[in-house]
Amino acid sequence: PYLSRPLIRGLYERWRPLASGYDAAASAALRLLNGMPSCLSSQNDEHEVLKIFAWASLFATHHPRFLAKHEKRVEQWVNLVAAGNTRAGLLALLDQTHNGDDSAMADAAARCREASVDGLLLYGTEDRLLDPSSVPDLAREAGFRSVQFDDCAHAIPLEVPLIWRKEVLSFLDS
Repeated sequence: PYLSRPLIRGLYERWRPLASGYDAAASAALRLLNGMPSCLSSQNDEHEVLKIFAWASLFATHHPRFLAKHEKRVEQWVNLVAAGNTRAGLLALLDQTHNGDDSAMADAAARCREASVDGLLLYGTEDRLLDPSSVPDLAREAGFRSVQFDDCAHAIPLEVPLIWRKEVLSFLDS
């Protein structure tokens, strides 16, 4: 377990009575994230719902070691997300970015190849929002280069900013 018990306990004792331990926490956070549109649509207290969304998003997008390293700041991040967003805004964002159409990525890749657009796909081996094993094929289909970041999740620019910056600048300079 990379995450301390107090951080996991804080997440689940406050927002949902779920099992502790990283694997259980990650699975539970993903379930919360996947169920968030209905939760956001319900009559729950908006601030509490936004906090649940923030907790779930952090667990779904960041590697456990990153969260453990910044453990003292996690609750502050959750409060900032809850204070800086609205239920309607998050519903609109989820509707725009998660339409459930699995063919959309392949269609976009095919259009990129046809347009001869240069691209770089950066992905973490521990990403829980997409299947990391699918990225090299997607990059190949689009005619893009892909770079794998070991032990990173979805928030690569936050988790390894200097390495991410180096890759992006190298791509832009090529």
